[in-house]
Amino acid sequence: MSQQTSSSSTRKQSPPPESVKRTQILYPVYIDKNKSLSEGRRIPKEKCVENPKASEIVDICEYLKIPYEYEPTKRHPQEPFEFGRVRVLLKKDHVPQLQWKTKQDLLIHIASLIPNLQTRMASKEETSSSTTGAASSSASTTTTSTATKSAGGSKQKSKGGKKKK
Repeated sequence: MSQQTSSSSTRKQSPPPESVKRTQILYPVYIDKNKSLSEGRRIPKEKCVENPKASEIVDICEYLKIPYEYEPTKRHPQEPFEFGRVRVLLKKDHVPQLQWKTKQDLLIHIASLIPNLQTRMASKEETSSSTTGAASSSASTTTTSTATKSAGGSKQKSKGGKKKK
């Protein structure tokens, strides 16, 4: 028989919830702003985030001290190319153990916290600095081309195609 190897991820796992049968499964598609209800979104669009990852849900579960189990190889049936899901223990003996009584309440709370993650903040700063750099370089390009036109530089073709008679 072959030995099963544990996942090679460096992410620290929370102790597995007591009973896997009693856990709720959270897929990133449940809180994705870019998805429709028929594509798997579970909460209102205005409360969702763009392109959430299962690892971000895990980070929030660690922060909130929710018992969870991260399953990096599992996929949502409608998202075959997005890996990862998280099992969380919301109820024990049919009694809510956390301040969130339902799975939807927890999803809304997780979606509200994801934009504050350091990984999200860092990627926002990178995009804003690269956008600013691209805008300044395009501004200098347009200034150069207008200077060439006014100085009588190279002739440029007029846009629009053939004239109608």
